[in-house]
Amino acid sequence: MKNLELQKCILGPVYTNCYLLKNKETGELIIVDPADCLEKIEMKISRMNGKPVAILLTHGHFDHILAAQAVKEKYNIPIYACRQEEEMLREPSINMTVHYGQGCSIVPDVFLEDLAPFLPEEELKENMIIPLVENK
Repeated sequence: MKNLELQKCILGPVYTNCYLLKNKETGELIIVDPADCLEKIEMKISRMNGKPVAILLTHGHFDHILAAQAVKEKYNIPIYACRQEEEMLREPSINMTVHYGQGCSIVPDVFLEDLAPFLPEEELKENMIIPLVENK
């Protein structure tokens, strides 16, 4: 895990943890639960000198998704989520974003269940680096 840098931002009206995971060798960065405030997320990415490659939503509540669409558009990156969250992500009255004046409807680009299972081509070894996102 020495090649992984993990930082967090505390964001939004209920102080939600947004995590940023960066591969130290490639600079590729995954944003987990971009709760709110694109500007704060941008500043953290800049300070980490990261290159965003994906957004991961752990679930569809308002306090985990308010900045997801803005981050997606800013960096032109996909949103990953679980299929069981599809209705909640799509419907502002269910994800409760309407109560915060934003009315977010999120359509994930990739459902985690649709990804091929990871089957290593070789035995995993200590300090081995496993890419989290395919290179484009």
